[in-house]
Amino acid sequence: MSTRPHGDDLKKRVIWMMTYRMVIVTLLMGTTAFIHPKEGGSLLPQSITPIYALLGTSYLLTILSLITITVVKEIDLFADIQVVADVLLATALVYVTGGIDSIFSFLYIFIIMGAGIVLHGRLVFLTASLSSILYGALLDLQYYGYLPQIESPLSQPQSYSDIQILYKIFINITAFYIVAFLSSHLFIQLKRTRERLREAEEAVKRAEKLSAMGKLAAGIAHEIRNPLASMSGSIQMLKDELELSQENRRLMDIILRESERLNRLITDFLDYARPYNPEKKEVDFSCVVAETIDVFEKGLSKDQSIMVQKEIKSGVKVFGEHERLKEVLWNLFNNAVQSMHAGGNLAISLDTYGSMAKVIVRDSGEGIDVKDLNKVFEPFFTTKTYGTGLGLATVYRIIEAHGGSIRVDSENGKGSVFTVMLPLK
Repeated sequence: MSTRPHGDDLKKRVIWMMTYRMVIVTLLMGTTAFIHPKEGGSLLPQSITPIYALLGTSYLLTILSLITITVVKEIDLFADIQVVADVLLATALVYVTGGIDSIFSFLYIFIIMGAGIVLHGRLVFLTASLSSILYGALLDLQYYGYLPQIESPLSQPQSYSDIQILYKIFINITAFYIVAFLSSHLFIQLKRTRERLREAEEAVKRAEKLSAMGKLAAGIAHEIRNPLASMSGSIQMLKDELELSQENRRLMDIILRESERLNRLITDFLDYARPYNPEKKEVDFSCVVAETIDVFEKGLSKDQSIMVQKEIKSGVKVFGEHERLKEVLWNLFNNAVQSMHAGGNLAISLDTYGSMAKVIVRDSGEGIDVKDLNKVFEPFFTTKTYGTGLGLATVYRIIEAHGGSIRVDSENGKGSVFTVMLPLK
């Protein structure tokens, strides 16, 4: 599959390739002009005129291309034409400088390398194939007399056998494909490195934003919590001391409940916004999962009618932060139970999968709507009446900080499956 760049990135690469062409042509023209007089030739002998004509054509093509690229819309097609034109010009130059005896067959290698930068993937191999076909055809046609031999001051005509011609073609074509493979592989790796550096840059920016948000949130929380605590305490005292009607007592209960909800929201937000870099140590993850299940299961009431099933592989160890990993599990268990209003089954398993520890939390609850699946790990997204929308967002953040991943599969009315992957020790 091609990993070819597009848009402005591709346009910049094509401009780079045309500049690359100009440099090579300039070097060839300069070298030809310098070497030929040393060999006793006149300023522009007839034998060397085709060489200058081809190099001049390359200059003209490059200038026209630089003008055209500013208005062209089909940049992909434009890039393909540039590469094909380079291969054709190189073939023509090889022909006028002796064909079989030409010293310029190396130009194909530079063109293939340029195609590796611009086209990538399978297209660079197509460039190598086109170069191989044209070069091989040129040598065959010349050897069997279908193309006239052009004498060039830059080559010394020699006689070759069939085997020698075949060997020359084989060696050059092999070199073309090796260069295609290496250049394609190299530039794909460079592209991936750039992408990772860009995911890294975004992570740093996100961390800086979270840090600023955390400082702001801490100040706001301090200003909100104090009056909130005073209000909640005062309401509680009034509720206990005053003779209230049933309706007024209900209203005070609502105030107290909402005050507690607001306080919980502030606490969760502070926890989420605070920059987090786990202090990783060796953790027996099997014990963490088993202990969290035991504590959670004891907190379930009989009225909830939750059947807990567990299958825990022993000896699974990871590098992580013990309490944070418990928080992840607790949030996932709690989320599963809250989705099973009329009771149901909660199945939890721990196993290894390659170099990862794999935890699966499966419930038989109401499930998640398809349109909401991509939002469940976003902060403040919740389908619960009294949810803060930060539980699963915090879970995602902790797992990501541990170098792991989490995925959810769900369907309305058929429950949900959360799969957590964490690197093994």
